[in-house]
Amino acid sequence: MGNIITSMLNPDEARAIEDLYRSLGFVRFCALIRTLAGYLDRVARGLFSLSTSSSSVGGILCDDSIPHFFSQNILSASESESPLIRTHTEAFLDDINTPTSNKKRAISPAEEIGSIFSDKLRVGNIEDLIEVDCEPSGDGTCVESYIPPVQPLSFFDLPYDILHLIGKVFQTRPASEWPPLMYSNKLWHNMLSGPLLRSVGFLHSPEPGLTTVRSTLEVSGFDAFKALSHWRLSQYFANVKVVKFKLSKEDWIRNVQLSHVATFFATLPAGEPHFCVVQIHLTDYDCGVELSALSQVLKLLYRTGCDEFWINSSYLCEPGRVDSTPAEAAIEPGREEHYFHGLDRLSVYSPTVFSPTLMPWFVQTLASGHSLSHLDVSSVGMTASGWAGILPHVTLRCLRNLRLVGVDLGILYAFLLRHPWLRSISLDGLSVTEGNPPPVGVLALPDLYNIEGTEVQIAHFLHLLRPSNALPFVNLDFRDDSSSETLGTAIDGDACLLALHRLADLLLPEDAYLMLHFDFSKPRTFIDKSFLTILNTSDPLSRPENLLSVNRLEINIFGQSQAESIELLEKCLSWTTQFASIKFLKFFVGEEVLTRELRKSYVEAFSNVLPETTISLSF
Repeated sequence: MGNIITSMLNPDEARAIEDLYRSLGFVRFCALIRTLAGYLDRVARGLFSLSTSSSSVGGILCDDSIPHFFSQNILSASESESPLIRTHTEAFLDDINTPTSNKKRAISPAEEIGSIFSDKLRVGNIEDLIEVDCEPSGDGTCVESYIPPVQPLSFFDLPYDILHLIGKVFQTRPASEWPPLMYSNKLWHNMLSGPLLRSVGFLHSPEPGLTTVRSTLEVSGFDAFKALSHWRLSQYFANVKVVKFKLSKEDWIRNVQLSHVATFFATLPAGEPHFCVVQIHLTDYDCGVELSALSQVLKLLYRTGCDEFWINSSYLCEPGRVDSTPAEAAIEPGREEHYFHGLDRLSVYSPTVFSPTLMPWFVQTLASGHSLSHLDVSSVGMTASGWAGILPHVTLRCLRNLRLVGVDLGILYAFLLRHPWLRSISLDGLSVTEGNPPPVGVLALPDLYNIEGTEVQIAHFLHLLRPSNALPFVNLDFRDDSSSETLGTAIDGDACLLALHRLADLLLPEDAYLMLHFDFSKPRTFIDKSFLTILNTSDPLSRPENLLSVNRLEINIFGQSQAESIELLEKCLSWTTQFASIKFLKFFVGEEVLTRELRKSYVEAFSNVLPETTISLSF
């Protein structure tokens, strides 16, 4: 039996049959073969009329055992209804990759056979039909005397429902064995790609009967990375909002995963927005990891058409690990076009970008980042000298939000002179050197509304700004340095007062919206709380708060103990009264630190000293 089947199939079809045999087992496989042999035997003996005419009833299995009236009903309904059983070639006429027999045949009922006896009978009056030699017998029946050679049928010319049955049974096999059968024809590719993509989390059903790709894809695990190419070729491929690639911490696994990502990116048509956000998460990073695979992925990133790119790492860079120099980071003229992209946001939270392998990509991405509006380099690793070799060559015409960890204040000042349209800046990791300080009160940033950093960083930065009455909105966020290796830097009260003095010197317009946020929460600690203690002085303007009308004042003491929280609230009772005005005052306190009665009493106390202010204690 195996030799007969093999003689009818090409090598690919024979391998598919072998897989089917292993899946079904001997008994079920033989039952299926006997059924198929019955169909083929009827065709070979001429009991089915095979036609290539478009007017025939495609895909209807009828022989002389079918009642005459039933076959006529099938004929009459064929023009208005789809056939119940179709061959694969009829179901997918455009499937040029499917191996088919030389002639596309439609199986028509035998009632078209003429009733006139002759030496040769033709099946109907349609061209290209099978010719059967017949000899009339005495009782008026036609006796078959000659059967012409039958051209072997292709495996994929089997009826549609049989192919569907085979595909369903094959789904019981491990997913790793599906690709050989999946790519044999379009029918099985569509049939098997859905379960395969669903098993790795690419597909979901938001409602019964509807299968669609997720708006946010999280690609993690070896099988998910291998499925990227199958998703690209499947009917389910579609543009999605966010794609997250979570890589293994094992070197060889990570490189294989990245090779799948690079192959996937290479198949995407350039110039189309396939994804809005692409994120790469390195589970860990150690010195000496070979990064050529990641470099190839980053070079192909532009083909995704993404607006935002994030690269993250769980590893905090050790001091001195950066092995690139300003000379290595210098921009090479004429190479910007190789890194052209349409990124709107670039977020770097991994020190891998500062390695010699990836530094060229990072530098050229900045050089060609004409559309970048949000640049966030939050990872420790780039030194002040490294930024000094890069930033003079970079001009980002659309830049609105900026964070550059490790940059020196003087280098940042020179960079901002070319970017007066900046709106928000985070000063994490700002380096302040004693020699050659930048000019004071010269930097004009008329659109700036948000400044974040420690008290010292904000005080130094405000000293650079030119006094202006054109700032309609200002938000100062006094918080911890997020780039610090040790969280919980001490709160500098003197720097706080200095920053408020310089804020008052900016000559804000009377209708400006001023918002201040002070983070006094754990693990931050006070070295000196004296700036919260208001002393009786003869000069009421000795405190900068008297010159500031605050629209919103937020004070975060979350995480402090009950005793510390009560002490801070008591000091704030007198400190907040020094502001010229406060429209809204909000405290963030731990839920279990203050009882309901204490909360209520402090709200009443602040309302008494600030009658024009809305008071809130939240947790």
